[in-house]
Amino acid sequence: MASENVVIQEATPLHESMIWDLQNQFYINKGPACWTEAIVPQFITSNSYIAYQYANCILGYINDYYSRPDAKKDKPIYIVEVGAGHGKLGFLILNHLEELAEFMPEGVPKPYLYVISDFTQNIVDFCKSHKRMAEHINRGVVDFAVFDCEKDSEFSLQISGAKLSSETVETPVIAIANYVFNGLREQSISINNGIVSEGCIKILADPNVSATDIDIISRMKLEWSYKPIPDVDAHFQDPVLHDLVHQSDFWNSINPSYLQNNETLNVLLPLGALRFIRTLESLSRGQFLLITADKAHAHEEDLRLTKENPHIAIHGSFSMMANFHALRQVFLSRGGASFHTPYYTGLQVAAFALGETPLEEFQFAWENVLLAFDPDSFSQLQRCIRDETPSPSLKNILALIRLSRFESEVFYKFKQVLVDHIPYASDRLQSDFKSDILHIAANFYPLSASKDVDFDLGRLSMGLRDYETSIRLFKKSIELCGEHYVTWHNLGICYYYMDDLKESMNSFNRCLEIQPEYQDAKSWRARVEEKLNAK
Repeated sequence: MASENVVIQEATPLHESMIWDLQNQFYINKGPACWTEAIVPQFITSNSYIAYQYANCILGYINDYYSRPDAKKDKPIYIVEVGAGHGKLGFLILNHLEELAEFMPEGVPKPYLYVISDFTQNIVDFCKSHKRMAEHINRGVVDFAVFDCEKDSEFSLQISGAKLSSETVETPVIAIANYVFNGLREQSISINNGIVSEGCIKILADPNVSATDIDIISRMKLEWSYKPIPDVDAHFQDPVLHDLVHQSDFWNSINPSYLQNNETLNVLLPLGALRFIRTLESLSRGQFLLITADKAHAHEEDLRLTKENPHIAIHGSFSMMANFHALRQVFLSRGGASFHTPYYTGLQVAAFALGETPLEEFQFAWENVLLAFDPDSFSQLQRCIRDETPSPSLKNILALIRLSRFESEVFYKFKQVLVDHIPYASDRLQSDFKSDILHIAANFYPLSASKDVDFDLGRLSMGLRDYETSIRLFKKSIELCGEHYVTWHNLGICYYYMDDLKESMNSFNRCLEIQPEYQDAKSWRARVEEKLNAK
């Protein structure tokens, strides 16, 4: 007979629940393994396609600011990415900003500094020590900080030692928050039969599960209940919620009709996101741009359809729906600007701005780059090709890789198509693909050694007899993903055809040190020895 669940915490208002502490402990304990072990999803908000779109929007805002007559051209704009996790998005944005360097404003020696941050040091250390990140560190365009969106008010940069605060920041701030707000603290409110209530959750688990178990989130059960709020106006005195409930049109747009018509509504108030926005406003002295992508309600119509208990998705950690519509109302009430993707389904991307910076260049990029084919449409397209096209053509996959802005994960998903067809393609197509290989390699940011994109690109280059490129890629494979005897074997072959017999011999020797019984390497080494002896 199964044991009954035990109560970990009695019914508690959602925003006061221990579930948020459990979330923090999960990320602290798991650290980078959240992504290196694929526990937490990341592709849709951290690929080269969305990074390219963000880079264009960032470029637009940078040009907008430095076009102001009062712009401080000797100071950079700080781009702060919060909840950066693995750091791949920041790496790719920096790649694309470097590609766009010729379009940066003239007379500005250092137009931006990118700050990668997360709330725990072990995650920041992963980003800071990632071998691909070293390229941008050496260029002086990136720094790192530990920053908690719900608690901290300033950034302490770990490379330069500088502190970003309201006293030190003299230019507008650009903030990036992808897949962040859905994991920050929210308050649950229900309107049902004319009564406004607060959503509460009870946490239960198997008797063998402890509240200190780092995997408790994936093993817990939640029960919802609702507690009537006797005085709604008095209830929302938290300064963070004040603008949302008392000054914006958000509450007025949803409250009266539901009270009068006895309809049902469940809504999440984005406490954590609003706290971060208040911090951002203080830090930048009211001059900032926030770009964010998340699973979110972005339209008032979305909220009108949310009649059930709020959904909590479990994936090691947990996530809820972010409320972009509420954020929009707050910004509009403050005289700010709000932009969002137009669709009701899929990933929502939004941008919010306060301050005096004109937004002409930013808005051009938003409408003509990001909205032209938004990040969710791209993600759906590559997924549908994978799931619905059993035998995609070579041209189909090459077009997809190029559309993705040479995203290494897209290459990896479809590499077999390339292996099967590239050797038989025309000379011109093969020549084009040689260029693609270099772009894909430049955007490769490994999170796991098991996905060794450089190795696969090296194999394809070997097939195209581009041995010089193959050697560079195989060496990069060893540097980023570790030694493998096949990598050394392939290096030996490449050096052989480059007529570098000494390096060829060294490579086969290293291969056989790792795998002494590898017959192919023995045969190749004998071949090299014979050629050396003949000289």
